Amino acid sequence: MHRRIDTGGPSSGLDRNAGIYQIFTKAWENAAIERFTGALPEIDEHVARPARNRMSDRCSAPPSHPKQRHHRPSAPEPSVNVLLAEDNPVNQEVALGLLEALDCAVTVVENGKEAVDAAGNGGFDLVLMDCQMPIMDGLEATRAIRMASKDDQRPPIVALTANDFDDAKSECLAAGMDDLLGKPFTHKELASLLQRWRPGPSDRLQEAPDADVDAQPRESSIDLAPIEALRSLDPSGERQLLHRAIAKFMEYSDDLLTRFENAVATGDAAETSRMAHSLKSSSANLGATDVSRHCAEIEKLAASGSLPNDIGERLTALLSAHRVARQDLLKLCETGK
Repeated sequence: MHRRIDTGGPSSGLDRNAGIYQIFTKAWENAAIERFTGALPEIDEHVARPARNRMSDRCSAPPSHPKQRHHRPSAPEPSVNVLLAEDNPVNQEVALGLLEALDCAVTVVENGKEAVDAAGNGGFDLVLMDCQMPIMDGLEATRAIRMASKDDQRPPIVALTANDFDDAKSECLAAGMDDLLGKPFTHKELASLLQRWRPGPSDRLQEAPDADVDAQPRESSIDLAPIEALRSLDPSGERQLLHRAIAKFMEYSDDLLTRFENAVATGDAAETSRMAHSLKSSSANLGATDVSRHCAEIEKLAASGSLPNDIGERLTALLSAHRVARQDLLKLCETGK
């Protein structure tokens, strides 16, 4: 399976021969939270990839990685060719796992400009477009794609949004999008969307196995439903889908929280809202509900254009929730529970 999405960036000092995870922690005053750096699973030469550049680097300059299609080897040919425009690496990993389980071929891009370029080359049955991306957002990218497309070569474009669905709908449809899919989305919701928009017969779209969620009380901050949903897509663990998604979350959330703190320290409400929005969706995809809830509250307050008076307390609560969620996710990797 070819799954490399190479940023061409530095390795950030990760020890890539240290197994699935190499955890380094250091105490840091004031925030009382340790930092995590995780090496991605060394599955094979096609899966292994360098760590992403820091968020500040990714958001200020377009990545130079080649675009890569990803095929499920069990299918003789993909059922749907999908362009996935998503800058959040955790959301990328989860979406790829869901799409591959539906025998889709996927091309991943990380900003709206890349989406416009890729769509211009044609060949896609469906475009999944995140609304908030660097360089060019999903709405602007959709307008550019529609302007450049002939009427008979217009792929359906579906908005991926973690915002209030009703509020986002009119804006997305006005930009030329055809449908919306709320984040985080499930295998069933994605399969239903593909049934609506993909061309040709639908018998190849697979049903996901039922997720086996433990009904017994657990002392964990993690909602097991999305975790078990990912496991159900990879029951043998061969693709290490869950491990990869958690590793991406560890790496990505560390960068986001650094920017988050800097934005709060400088009183930058717009940047604070953006960081909260991004961490909100990636946390929800892995069942870190407390983290997602704190982010949603901060995002909404900061979107007004100024930071609330209690932003320090809110940030401290977010950092604490993130630390607990990270520990629980690592426990899931180590023990499976």
